[in-house]
Amino acid sequence: MENRWTFKDIFVIVLLVALIASVWLAMKQFDRQWDDVKTLKTQVGQLTSEQARTLDQVKELKSSIESRPAVAIGPGPRNGETPPPAGDPHARLRKVRDMKDYARGDWIIDAFAANVAKITPHTYKDLYGRRVQDHVLEGLLTVDPVTMEYVPKIATGWQVSDGGLTITFQLRTDVVFSDGTPLTADDVVFSLELMRTPSLDNPTERQFYDNIESCTATNKYEVVFKMKEPHYMALSMAGGRNVLPKHFYNKFTIDELNKHPGLLMGTGPYRAPDPEGWKPGDLITLVRNERYWGPPPGADKLMWREINNDVARLANFRNGDIDIFAAQPNQFDDLKSDEQIMSRTVAYAYNTVPSGYRFIAWNQKRDGKSTKFADKRVRQALTYLTDRKSICEQVMLGYATPASGPFAPGSKQENTALKAYPFDVEKGRALLREAGWEDRNGDGVIENAAGEPLQFKFIYPSGSPLMDRIMLFIKDSYAKVGVVAELEPLEWSVFSDRLESQNFDAITLAWGGGAVEADIRQMFHSSQTNKGADNFMNYVNPELDKIIDEARRTVDNEKRFKLWHRAHEILWEDQPYTFMFTQKTLRFVDKRIANVQIITAGMNERWEWYVPQTMQKWK
Repeated sequence: MENRWTFKDIFVIVLLVALIASVWLAMKQFDRQWDDVKTLKTQVGQLTSEQARTLDQVKELKSSIESRPAVAIGPGPRNGETPPPAGDPHARLRKVRDMKDYARGDWIIDAFAANVAKITPHTYKDLYGRRVQDHVLEGLLTVDPVTMEYVPKIATGWQVSDGGLTITFQLRTDVVFSDGTPLTADDVVFSLELMRTPSLDNPTERQFYDNIESCTATNKYEVVFKMKEPHYMALSMAGGRNVLPKHFYNKFTIDELNKHPGLLMGTGPYRAPDPEGWKPGDLITLVRNERYWGPPPGADKLMWREINNDVARLANFRNGDIDIFAAQPNQFDDLKSDEQIMSRTVAYAYNTVPSGYRFIAWNQKRDGKSTKFADKRVRQALTYLTDRKSICEQVMLGYATPASGPFAPGSKQENTALKAYPFDVEKGRALLREAGWEDRNGDGVIENAAGEPLQFKFIYPSGSPLMDRIMLFIKDSYAKVGVVAELEPLEWSVFSDRLESQNFDAITLAWGGGAVEADIRQMFHSSQTNKGADNFMNYVNPELDKIIDEARRTVDNEKRFKLWHRAHEILWEDQPYTFMFTQKTLRFVDKRIANVQIITAGMNERWEWYVPQTMQKWK
């Protein structure tokens, strides 16, 4: 056979062997480089951890020095007033970090009962947006959750002068926003100016702060607020508002701020992973703010899932997909007897301060015309026909108490001489007859002189079997005297639109707790009846307007509380709302989460919670 090997073939083979050897050597070199990279990464990680611990120690030392009582706050007292004592706004959090099993890490996962539309400050429209912001944004001062007194936060202190018309704040010099930009007095001024921009979609909030005449930066770390007139909430108005970063929000036009759902940046213990990136439908996630000026919180992440249905939300909790379950009364009692649930959770039933209340609002003017609810006798009658005591006992299982008005039970604002209307069918029937409503044709439905039946649509948020049961209870009570309530449960976004446009006959909703001493202007003052504002039932009482205005500018406590008592009396008489009930908050929390406490304000904040190392499950 002929030999086909040539010099060319041998040369190719040699080249191939050389190429294989080169690849092998390159791979070995790459492996050594990768090992070097991993070693370097580990060293950097260790260095970063050491730097973080050192930074924390420096922060704690600095805060300790700044919070010593011997250190003066700003320029000192004015008009003979004593400035508030200096204090550590993170004292509670520092105590948590001293606990034996304290550890950082893990996630805390909660659920919202509705879809969240916006988390952008000022233009958000519901409680859920505010709950997210509470972990990201901070004000000059805050309310101590145990003493319920104002204490410094971003401010180191303040002075009040000119009979309450001037409030001066000194700011901390170590506070930065989550992108590292230092906070200064210019950010405080900008935050007020932005909030008061007429074209910003926040009419209710803007009107609440209309007593602030000006805010001026006197130097980089001092601001002075001037009030138009004395106001009992002046300190809260000036210092309680969230401070926003000028450099961030100034990038957007007012139209963009009105429309963008997820613009969120602040100085708080948590931050949005992308301060411009959240949109409706995305999982709501906050991560620990590495640049936080105070001690870092325990959990790496806070997350909220949107689960509209009560049953689905319970299934997620049972499966361990969420750590916190807001229970309805029947669920609360059932789950306390559930061994599987109670083996890994703790049940909490508690009151909050300030407390909220559920109500029915009767729309008195629709499309510019007075409605059947414009007659207060009709509103009074329907309150008498609403068996709130039975609802509290049979539906709320004793975890609720009938309400007589908008002020928290036991508060100084409450007029204790007034009791919730009792369930009284005959009294309700008599008031309706007096107002011209009776069964004129024997069909079981009452009509007015024109033959129009007392019939209306009753809207409420869908998705809650508890609310369905309450609404059926109310509907049946009204039917006993010939009043026809057509129930119309609506998905939250639709319900919210109907509320804003005042396109409803009657609604039921709840107000959450606001200030410790409530300002009822936004709900009941006639100036707040414009669309988008919170007097959405178009209630007008000139005497109440005057009393609210006078109470707001009365700084003498005794005189002011007498005015609130009269306001309570007017609302009790007029019944623009049927004030339904106040209720306890019912929660289950996963046992792996430590330091969950019930304090004066209710449940303590989540940045005080932590998960011991051996209990952590999310990375």
